Amino acid sequence: MAKRYSIYVKTDCSFCKKAVSLLEESRLPFIVVVTDKNEDFLNEIKQQTGHKTVPIILEHEDKTVRLIGGSDNLEQYLMELKNGTN
Repeated sequence: MAKRYSIYVKTDCSFCKKAVSLLEESRLPFIVVVTDKNEDFLNEIKQQTGHKTVPIILEHEDKTVRLIGGSDNLEQYLMELKNGTN
């Protein structure tokens, strides 16, 4: 099964907007989960992933979920993907 991605964002976050743009440009399948009105849910995701800020970007492949991280991590991940090192 192909990799797919989820990104947890807040609408007023510039790093979130950057990450969504990077995913759009990469043409990888992803969903955006807006967490503006559900702080408890966001805190749960932060606790589960160990990532303290938004965006939180996850890679899904088969039944495996892997934390990519934030927008800078995503940028590095996409560069590695493009170069075939990821």
